Amino acid sequence: MSGGDREVAEPNSNAVDETARDDRGWNRYGAAVLAVYDFWVHALSDRYLWRCPVERLDRLYDDHLRAEHLEIGVGTGRLLSRAIDRAPSSTTPSSPQHRAITLVDANERCLAAAAAALARTRVSDSAPVVRCERRDLRDADEPTPARAYDSAALVYLLHCIPGQAGKRQAIRFAADRLRSDGVCFGATLVGRPPAGGLAGRLERHYRRVGFFANADDDRASLEQWLDEAFGDVTIEAIGRALLFVARAPRPSTTSRQTSGR
Repeated sequence: MSGGDREVAEPNSNAVDETARDDRGWNRYGAAVLAVYDFWVHALSDRYLWRCPVERLDRLYDDHLRAEHLEIGVGTGRLLSRAIDRAPSSTTPSSPQHRAITLVDANERCLAAAAAALARTRVSDSAPVVRCERRDLRDADEPTPARAYDSAALVYLLHCIPGQAGKRQAIRFAADRLRSDGVCFGATLVGRPPAGGLAGRLERHYRRVGFFANADDDRASLEQWLDEAFGDVTIEAIGRALLFVARAPRPSTTSRQTSGR
């Protein structure tokens, strides 16, 4: 490009028709993508493109994974299964105080891959109870879901969801299922990298094909979405990623109306 690299105008990824459904992203996670996902994303992209080494994501799990865990947007299950492998025996899912994991994803191939990864953990002889729930988070939720979980993870999910309403729904889905002392943790990629670099070209491609929907996401918007659902929110910027921990889940508007408050 003459005059140096310039930012290429993109459509506003969050200012979309909130009633329209864009299923291109999660539908692309077939066998071929899943086979290279961990190497491409966690071994290469995390460190060299997003500048958030996978060890920082591992630390989220090490610090916040709890007995009854809800994994939302499961990928291949690598981060969760590695956390189980690293955990001391007193906190592994096979111990009495760590009983069950629920995997939630719209893509049944991701659910199968994650369940298989958990079955291969070093505690597989006494493996955790794993429940798979195929769900599009944009679908209407039950009015008063059970608060059955101690922890919930939204790792590398929000930047894939089109529209602010969809991102809010994902966070609300987690908040509505956590116990009052539960914790939600996660990470998301925000903003726009320099137009001329590999990261910039790659992200524009990801947006065109539907993998990413984060051109207009930023720290302020993430903080707003989390504050709507939680009373205690911490956000840390690592490279292009925002890592977050949220506690004190707030009741949803639906729950307040149902209970008469």
